[in-house]
Amino acid sequence: MRIVAFTTELDISRGGKQRSMLDVCQGLSKRGHLIDLLFLNDGPLHQNYIQFCRQCLQIDGYDVSKYQLIRSTVRFWNSFQSVAQKLSSVETESIDTIIYIDDHRLVFFAYWLGWKYRWPIVFHIRQPAIKSMPIKYRWPIKRLQKFISVSEEIKKEWGKENIPVEKISVIHNGIDTDYFVPGNCLPLNKKSKELLDYRVVTYLGRIDPQKGLETFIRSISCLLSRTPNLLLRVFIVGRPVLHSSDVAGAKYLQSLQTLVTNLSLETVVVFKPFVKQPLSLYHSSDLTVLPSIYPEPFGRTLIESMACGTPAIGSRIGGIPEILTGEFQAGLFEPGNEQELASRLDRWLNWRKFDPDLGRRCRQHIMQNFVLSKTIDQIESVLLSEVNK
Repeated sequence: MRIVAFTTELDISRGGKQRSMLDVCQGLSKRGHLIDLLFLNDGPLHQNYIQFCRQCLQIDGYDVSKYQLIRSTVRFWNSFQSVAQKLSSVETESIDTIIYIDDHRLVFFAYWLGWKYRWPIVFHIRQPAIKSMPIKYRWPIKRLQKFISVSEEIKKEWGKENIPVEKISVIHNGIDTDYFVPGNCLPLNKKSKELLDYRVVTYLGRIDPQKGLETFIRSISCLLSRTPNLLLRVFIVGRPVLHSSDVAGAKYLQSLQTLVTNLSLETVVVFKPFVKQPLSLYHSSDLTVLPSIYPEPFGRTLIESMACGTPAIGSRIGGIPEILTGEFQAGLFEPGNEQELASRLDRWLNWRKFDPDLGRRCRQHIMQNFVLSKTIDQIESVLLSEVNK
């Protein structure tokens, strides 16, 4: 099977969506499928993709804007013709082809590409439903025959947007559990024996308002007011992403730093830039937290952390409750509720002392439910089913 994979960003710092797309494409390539990549914005992941993709083609004009109708139409047509020519010039010898996209903004371009060559399209939904979606996206989306959702909650949301739920298969994200493994290392900045008793809590992700970081910071203040003698370090790791400009992103980060100062948490909360390899963060933490206040499609950092034997806490929204199931439901809290989050932190911070087997059970939970090979099995099955219709 030939897969024309189409994504927006090749920048891993933008979130789990980009990591997961790379994992899936790489896994399908290892199974003998041919991968051609189309993308909008270049980034560090380009080097990963060129190792297994036959072509990596950047798209300039991927849709048409009513505000610059003539100019955007010309750009779209030129991009479309160029990509179509390059895709058709690669010898496929009657291999069945399918288009695999992961963002609603790509559907306009993908739809016409599929129409031209009679290639089926599968839309892997990794984002909340779009309210008041422009007709240029809504019209082709409603004509697609197959969707994959990363969670039941996201499937339900998109179903409310008049997409028949019977067209949507739920396939949870998986991770490479041979890479995300437990390890032994001291928490960040523990350079002396006096600091060995510190508890470390980490947030890893985008520094954006949807992530609920104000709630997280205030919960730390609540926690310390309850247990003033607690030795605690909190790391907020990532960078601003979904902002109108770099200036707006920097301003938002500054507002969080100001909140930390106003709550007298400067010696407790530390902001760190995005890290490409997060293993040491998970290994050095006692807990990780995902405090989102918007419908998180999935919550990849939770399964990465738990696979490393580090328990995770998350807000009860979006796909997060589909990860924290069974005994791990105790780590859920209401979005925006700093008091409840503080209670969860208080309960779980000393698990190494009171429940030392918890880390093993965390990893076992991931091994049973969120292994990458199983995810690729399911995605491959959907793609083959569509291409063979």
